[in-house]
Amino acid sequence: MIGASAPLKEPDKKDQDAHRKRAAAAWSLRDQWNRELYDVYDFVAPTRLSTRQQSRVPGARVNRMFDSTAMVSMFRFAKRVQREYFAGDWFKLKPGAYFDVQTPDVRDEASLNAEQTTRVVSHVFTSPEWAVA
Repeated sequence: MIGASAPLKEPDKKDQDAHRKRAAAAWSLRDQWNRELYDVYDFVAPTRLSTRQQSRVPGARVNRMFDSTAMVSMFRFAKRVQREYFAGDWFKLKPGAYFDVQTPDVRDEASLNAEQTTRVVSHVFTSPEWAVA
């Protein structure tokens, strides 16, 4: 087998227990802040549906907001981050070495498919909706 790696050894039970203990401590520390985190979500992203707490009816999610400053700021921040990560032509798909030995028609079709896929993926990552997905 090409590129096969050595089989993984069985993890040490003591290491697993230590990791579980550290993870439990970290989660209990984080859980102390849940109420504050959910308050932030309520004010900044009231339309966000939580995966950890039961969702309220849509109208009740925005009844605590007195203006949209936090919401607008969140959208602007998300868009700035998006522009930083996906600025301009950040990638281009091309047919690989397999297509070098194919007929010109097959190479051309693969190039066309790669170009179309590049446009679609690029549009998805640079569209305004992606920033708040």
